[in-house]
Amino acid sequence: MEAEAFGSAVLEAFQAATGERLAEWTRTQQALGLQAEVDNLRTVPTPVSGEIPLAFRRSAGQPPPRPLGDLAEDLISAFDEVGRAPAPKPATGTGSAAGGKVTLTLSPSALVSCTADPAWVSRQTATMLTNALLEALAAARASLREAAPAPESPLNDLLSEVFAILGDPGRLRP
Repeated sequence: MEAEAFGSAVLEAFQAATGERLAEWTRTQQALGLQAEVDNLRTVPTPVSGEIPLAFRRSAGQPPPRPLGDLAEDLISAFDEVGRAPAPKPATGTGSAAGGKVTLTLSPSALVSCTADPAWVSRQTATMLTNALLEALAAARASLREAAPAPESPLNDLLSEVFAILGDPGRLRP
């Protein structure tokens, strides 16, 4: 392999390993008969007449909902702001090894990139390259753990309030 292709080869190997891992997971799921269990999770239970579905019930410590007009105004304002807010950047973590000669970038679910100095790569043994990758991976994982989570949206609280009102059929009657 050419030293210039090292980073892309690492990324390709990761993608191949991920594909094989998913295929093995699927084979195991089928062998254990878990697909039927998954299919059962997709069915929605029929609520008993007059019973409020659990997802719409208000918890005991929750205050009573505000007037519908106030909630509607807050929702309209929040939806106006959603269009103006920049899209959140997905969290990534970057780690380097060998004085920055090897760098890995991870997302919470995948290897995003791998870069390596071709001149440095060409002078290393397989063991040295593996050790550098492991060191960069450990640093990238640590960096990803430290990445700040996206701030909570005020829209979440408003939607919770809407669901609480939907869970109280008496509030919706004229």
